[in-house]
Amino acid sequence: MRSDGMFIAVEVDDDIARDPTIAARLAEACPVDIFATGEGGLQIVAENLDECVLCRLCIDAVARRDAVEGQNAVEGKDGVYGQDGVDGRDGVERRETPGVRVMKLYDAGALLA
Repeated sequence: MRSDGMFIAVEVDDDIARDPTIAARLAEACPVDIFATGEGGLQIVAENLDECVLCRLCIDAVARRDAVEGQNAVEGKDGVYGQDGVDGRDGVERRETPGVRVMKLYDAGALLA
């Protein structure tokens, strides 16, 4: 799913949008209420898109997912979740591409990294 504002666009992988646990995590993480949960799963609140403060909390909330069959990753011993590749602290492989992408439309669609 994708929604575009004037300055910011947000794209969420369909499997993440359907996962109620991750949808709730996204809705809770966003300080400007871009995400909400409903009967059909995750919803993007279009009127809040351009309020995005580029904080990465949505990307970090989804980065906890394991790359293998969409299972939740296990928190490492030091409480840190890895994001891309294999995290040496807990050895869990992560998705190379986060399931949430924030695009800066004012900057030729550059991805928030």
